[in-house]
Amino acid sequence: KKHQYLPRNELVIRLQPNESVYMRTNVKAPGLMTQPVQNELDLTYKTRYGNVDNPSAYSRLILEVLRGNQGAFVRKDELHRAWEIFTPLLQELEQKKVMLFDSNRSCCLMIN
Repeated sequence: KKHQYLPRNELVIRLQPNESVYMRTNVKAPGLMTQPVQNELDLTYKTRYGNVDNPSAYSRLILEVLRGNQGAFVRKDELHRAWEIFTPLLQELEQKKVMLFDSNRSCCLMIN
């Protein structure tokens, strides 16, 4: 049986300047055959909400500060816990002991 190359599944979240969220997944094609095809779910803000002025991320945060809304910000204990979680990972990255994913390939590579 011949094996077919399947593209990788992707979830992409793009912040600026072209805000978008899209997901590419391998799914079974419609019908009786079990042929896989790639499908894309795309939410590109300019395409979907073309006439809406989307403020920059910093403008939005400054507005929330002026309104006194703390919901867009992390608390001190959340920030402390985040550093507890990610500091070991950052140290491993600095020591180059982490498998990194090369986005141009469909496999991992070890950084030496």
